[in-house]
Order: sequence, then C-alpha cells, then structure tokens
Amino acid sequence: MIVAGCLADWGQRVVATGLLGKDNDAPFTELFAAKGIEDRFCRFSGLTRVNVKLVDPRDTTDINLPGADLAPEQLQRGLDAVLDLASSGTIVVLAGSLPADFPDDTYAHCIAKLTARQVRVVLDTSGPPLAAALQAAAGPCPMPSNPTAPNLRPGLNAPCRRTPT
Repeated sequence: MIVAGCLADWGQRVVATGLLGKDNDAPFTELFAAKGIEDRFCRFSGLTRVNVKLVDPRDTTDINLPGADLAPEQLQRGLDAVLDLASSGTIVVLAGSLPADFPDDTYAHCIAKLTARQVRVVLDTSGPPLAAALQAAAGPCPMPSNPTAPNLRPGLNAPCRRTPT
C-alpha cells in the first residue's frame, strides 16, 4: 500500500487490486478513501497478513505474521483482477510476500502474462519468489522496487557489492 499511497500523494490516478482479508480491511479502506485510491481488491474471509516494524535509531526489525491460507481459485481471482485492469502502456506494481501455500513462481507467471500485454512491471518481493521472477524473465526483467542487497542477494544467487553512485 506504500507505493499506492505515494503515487496518490503525487497526484497519480491509482487503482489498487489483489487479495485482501475481510476481517481487517478497515485500515486499507480508510487509506483508499483518504487518498482517492480506487479499491478493486478481491476480498476473502480471514485476515490479511499483519506486519510489524520495530524501529530504533540504528536498525529496524520486521515481524511478519503468516497470512491466510488461500485456495488456488482465490489466487486466480486476484490474477484475473490485475489482468482485467492492465493494458498496454500501464505500469503494474506487484508487491509483498506470497501466502505460504502459493508457488514460488506465482509472480513469474503473472509477470509473463503482463509483459505479453506490453505492461511494465515493478516487483517488490524477496527470496525464492524474486529469484523465480528474475530467472523466468524472457523479456524485460521486472524492475525491483526495493533493491536492497539482502533482498536481491538470494534472487541473484550471487554476491551483491556496493558501487559508488
């Protein structure tokens, strides 16, 4: 939601879609209303995964609770919602960890369908889903939106070195 909120703050038209738990969707719907974001989420029974960040002056600790167990039909509904909105020339941001029972190549399949429609894709994920997306990229690679070394290293299967900017 961070990306959608920032784009809306910059005056861009934003449509947010994907899968969202009905049991804790109030903060999301409030954010959408406050920022003028069009809500096209597919709701499911249960909770959206809860993430907590503990911040001190030197470090941030992420606590990511497990999300809901979703059926393959729900994954397809979410993918269909994205594809229904995506047309040539649009930009789609795919963000977040996948539910534990989704295959690691879920984003890779979605990216393939989107790039076949001439849609530009920004990907914000890490670990095996990022690795699968980067390895499967037949055309333009998805642009990682959070290219930190800890997120990229497992996806690249290679060391990440800092280079001067």
